[in-house]
Amino acid sequence: MDHDTQTTDAIAEALRPVIEKRAAEKAVLLNRPVVARDARIMEACRAVAHASDRLEAARYGPDEIRWRRDLDRAAAKLARVMRGGRP
Repeated sequence: MDHDTQTTDAIAEALRPVIEKRAAEKAVLLNRPVVARDARIMEACRAVAHASDRLEAARYGPDEIRWRRDLDRAAAKLARVMRGGRP
C-alpha cells in the first residue's frame, strides 16, 4: 500500500464511529411517529370544512364576509401545517 492509501484508510477508521453515531441519530429522527403531525393536519382539515360549511350557510347574508375571512384563515393554517410548520 502506498502512503496516500494508508492515510486515507486511517482517516476513514478514525471517522467511522462518528459517522455511525450520526447515521444512528438520523435514523431515530426518520423513524419517529408522525401521529402528532397527522393529528394537527386532521384538526386543520376539520377547521377548513367547518368554515366552508358556515360560509355556505351564510351565502349572500350579512355574515358572508366574516365567514369567508374565517375560511381564508383556516385554509392558510392548513397550508402551514401541511408544510410542517406551526399551526
